Amino acid sequence: MKKTALFSCALLALLPLQAASQTAQTAQTKTYRVLSEISYAPFIMRNEKGDVSGFEHDLLTEIAKRQGFKLSFTAHTWEGIFNALENKQADIISAGLTITEKRK
Repeated sequence: MKKTALFSCALLALLPLQAASQTAQTAQTKTYRVLSEISYAPFIMRNEKGDVSGFEHDLLTEIAKRQGFKLSFTAHTWEGIFNALENKQADIISAGLTITEKRK
């Protein structure tokens, strides 16, 4: 019984440290740069306000929300989107891509 009470007290004492740790992690949230070729409706496109939208945008945004990071979307042309990824101008590309032998 004493061990259980001692363990419970130790856990309660650590709770403020976890809250502080989560606050620090939130302040350091990683933002990933997404390049999109935005003319592949309904997967990735611009809405009537001119914002990026579509299935891929919604999917990436939901993943980011659940994993605790942010995304920055930028429009890009199809030609050169892979070079931009290879040259580290982006962390993610979104353009209705299909895996092919050449792209592996």
